[in-house]
Amino acid sequence: ATTPSWLESFGAAPMYLGLDLRGGVHFLLQVDMDAATERSQENYVEYFKDLFQDNSLRYASVTRDATGAINARFRTEEVRNDALNEVLLTFPELTTTTSEQDNRFNIRATMTEAAERDLQSAAISKNMIALRNRIDQLGVSEPIIQQQGSDRIVVQLPGVKDPAEAKEIMGKTATLEVYMVDEDNDLQSSINGRVPTGSKSY
Repeated sequence: ATTPSWLESFGAAPMYLGLDLRGGVHFLLQVDMDAATERSQENYVEYFKDLFQDNSLRYASVTRDATGAINARFRTEEVRNDALNEVLLTFPELTTTTSEQDNRFNIRATMTEAAERDLQSAAISKNMIALRNRIDQLGVSEPIIQQQGSDRIVVQLPGVKDPAEAKEIMGKTATLEVYMVDEDNDLQSSINGRVPTGSKSY
């Protein structure tokens, strides 16, 4: 507000002082990429089940193994092949292989390296957006929020006097998951432990 008009006439603006002149707090945060990858793999299990049900493809099981691969098992080769075609069309970011074991016809799907990179990039981006929204609560002018390396985020908050408060606000865990409600099956049956195929009890 005190900038002289002759300075404003050629675009001059107040200079914001950084940590070196104003003081403040500096955070280096690391994104849990393993958790983000695991959550994505768990989602694929549900996506596969929905895909097979929508296309009337009867499966024996769909699970995620210790390596993170998604394994779908079928009773006949014909249904397995039809399911494979649907998977290839719907999820081009996955690499698939087929096998046969114990009279079961299997599909094994894993994320490509490109898909994993995209997932990690999205995880960084989402975390940076969440941090910026939270930092707005502090009323900090000109905060610095930028990526460092493949999985870290630098946050600098000039002028902040209470690092504990800043840490608490930034460190809040916020997870939003949306599930469709199963309105076709009996709720009491699920409460008694008989959860219908394709549904989960929460």
